[in-house]
Amino acid sequence: MVCHSRTGQRANRTFRAPSSEVVFSVEADECEGLLGDFASSDEFTPGHWTDANLAAFAGSAGHRLFSIDRDFARFSGLKFLHLRA
Repeated sequence: MVCHSRTGQRANRTFRAPSSEVVFSVEADECEGLLGDFASSDEFTPGHWTDANLAAFAGSAGHRLFSIDRDFARFSGLKFLHLRA
């Protein structure tokens, strides 16, 4: 996760993406609001903060999140692909 544009630019120069499907991204303006939406869920617990932050980062930028952790399916509207371990 990259939260600063200069960091993202440096990462793009250092780590060349192997394909056009892999991108470095900066935090979208909507990220904080989406994180708040996820955190206000009745099922939300303190243990969900990291997952919620990643989900909000991906979701607010319109990215698809890939993970072996199927718990990301809890975040409504997130484009998520559960990878089988």
